[in-house]
Amino acid sequence: YILKVKRDAGVVIETMRIRKATMEDDGNYACEHSHQKASQIVHINKAEAQIANYSSHSASLLLSIFLF
Repeated sequence: YILKVKRDAGVVIETMRIRKATMEDDGNYACEHSHQKASQIVHINKAEAQIANYSSHSASLLLSIFLF
């Protein structure tokens, strides 16, 4: 996982990149800041993950969660 956090004028953007995403990465991803919480459910499609793993490009997932 690669995690980046950006803060600007009361907005927090948390971006996570999952390298070589598989079905094991399915789940609810969340972040909290002060009294706010945001979450997103992620589902990896098995067929697409297999195709990407066989190609020259690695399968990756980019997920951004915004907190206002």
